Amino acid sequence: MRQVIQEIKRIKSMMGLIFEDTEDKCLCPDGITKKRECCEECECLDGTKSMDCCGELSKMEILPASNLNLGYDLPDTLSSLPKQKYEVNLDGVPQDLIDSMSDYGINIPLEQAHFLAQCKMESVGFTKTTEMASGNAYEGRCKGLGNCSPGDGVKYKGRGYMQLTGKANYEEYNKWLKEKYGTTDDVVKNPELVATKYAGDVSAWFWAVAGPKYNKNFPHRSLQGTSDKVIDKIGEWVNGASPPNGYKERRQAFKDILIDNSGIYASNK
Repeated sequence: MRQVIQEIKRIKSMMGLIFEDTEDKCLCPDGITKKRECCEECECLDGTKSMDCCGELSKMEILPASNLNLGYDLPDTLSSLPKQKYEVNLDGVPQDLIDSMSDYGINIPLEQAHFLAQCKMESVGFTKTTEMASGNAYEGRCKGLGNCSPGDGVKYKGRGYMQLTGKANYEEYNKWLKEKYGTTDDVVKNPELVATKYAGDVSAWFWAVAGPKYNKNFPHRSLQGTSDKVIDKIGEWVNGASPPNGYKERRQAFKDILIDNSGIYASNK
């Protein structure tokens, strides 16, 4: 708690908010006090503890930045503060994908860039949410994909921006939908819903839920950096081939989406 308080004070000092020094005291149930940081858990002289806050906060005085002697210049406005190292270029990204990233906690720019790059490659630039191949190649693949009956390969071919494939995966996602949303939609009976209503959701689910469950921890792997090695590994997990199909395009998609303010990637400026 003390570290949090100190960091808050440091940030406020950067913005020109200065606290006058006063003596903080914790209020203990027995009336005996012992000096501590305000609102930090207080250890009383009798050994008891209290979370009661101390007296009023110190009087706050707003000073102009010019009055501060920090050894460096402060920005005139918040907009001139240095940008974070990574941002993402969302131009052309469908809104349902953007919403799904928020719903599934895909909110770190580096992870978002990896996620969106794979979606972009698998969906031909976010334009196709149904696999263009017939699905015949998946026929009879009972083990792994769950396509045990004739016609399953075609019926449960890839859909969504990240191409959910196989009856077993449709069944697992269907269970998730009912538990998460309580919906009466059934994507096993109506697989086209995965390509339309749930195209964004299923992609984020595959990334944040299904992947880690089956030893494909996309969020963790994506935070390991921007190298081709990381991009290729994520592509292998998504595509199933090594190297993944279109690995060069996956790399380029990542570089087009990631905005690196340190200047490493600048193709999307």
